[in-house]
Amino acid sequence: MKTINPINLSPSFLGKVLSNGYDYAVGEKLGTFGKDTAAMSDGRLLHAIIAEKLGGEPAKIAISPYASFRTNDAKAWRDSQPDDTAIVSEAKMEQFNAIAERAINHPKIAPYLQDCKPEVKIEKEINGYNIKGILDVISNHNGKTVIDWKFVSTQVFDSFDKKALYQNYDLQSSVYDFLTVASHVLFAVIESEAPHRIKLWHCDSSFLESGADKFNKSFKIVQEAKWRTPQFDILEVDDLIAGITITDKGD
Repeated sequence: MKTINPINLSPSFLGKVLSNGYDYAVGEKLGTFGKDTAAMSDGRLLHAIIAEKLGGEPAKIAISPYASFRTNDAKAWRDSQPDDTAIVSEAKMEQFNAIAERAINHPKIAPYLQDCKPEVKIEKEINGYNIKGILDVISNHNGKTVIDWKFVSTQVFDSFDKKALYQNYDLQSSVYDFLTVASHVLFAVIESEAPHRIKLWHCDSSFLESGADKFNKSFKIVQEAKWRTPQFDILEVDDLIAGITITDKGD
């Protein structure tokens, strides 16, 4: 059996293992197929801007002097930028700076940012597997507190308490809790569409326990796969069973 080099078990990777299966998660991690979207890029951009404002590394951003990239000069400028640099318009940069300022000055969030570290990488080993997390914020306010920024659609924002479970954010919070032994894990949720509402959510013990169960399930899947190379021809044949509704009409 052909195998791959072990992959760090991050919350996002384990969530993909649980939701999409081992082969999909590993294939995506190895770059077999790309899943980047404009929304994902905007989320990373906002994360980088907030981290810089909190004293982290400078965000890798280039503000485009061109309205489009149709001309040869514009294309040449675009292609000269480093691969890890986000190219944005001046208007978009102003918009994201304004959102970031609102986020870090939010009355419920700001107290946690007075004594904090942004973009903290932590790793721990379990039974020969490396668990890794890059935490958006670790704060010393109210005990050790982890804050994770979420940049989500209006639909997700309005039903975040339900979507959080579907998106495996409980798994993510449980991993962060394990890595840091934090007193609290919080999600600072930012709406990606106007009016860009911002709300803080606290992960209670039941949410963390749900994530721990998911972690155990995904970890078992990885262990059983033994880092075999991914395959996308699914060999299992499952049955489609129609649901049956029985109505009791009485006598």
